[in-house]
Amino acid sequence: MPSGAEKANLGLVNCAAEDLPFADDSFDVVFHVGGINFFNDKALAVREMLRVAKPGTKLMIADETADYVDEQYKKSAMSRKVFRRCNCRSGGD
Repeated sequence: MPSGAEKANLGLVNCAAEDLPFADDSFDVVFHVGGINFFNDKALAVREMLRVAKPGTKLMIADETADYVDEQYKKSAMSRKVFRRCNCRSGGD
């Protein structure tokens, strides 16, 4: 029996947000949660999201604030290691 993702024709693609590997006007939904504060070029990433969205599609972007990242993620031993390893910095650092 197909899973929910297979029924909905969903997949996962790992790529640069600033250069999405999809044709123009490809998606009925564009939904991004987390990470935009780490993008190299936020404006370009948003333009790419708009480019791949079909006309009239609403774009939804949700993200953590730099304060939230500092206060929450860097407290956890596991996520603190990831931040150190990738030398990640939250928005205002």
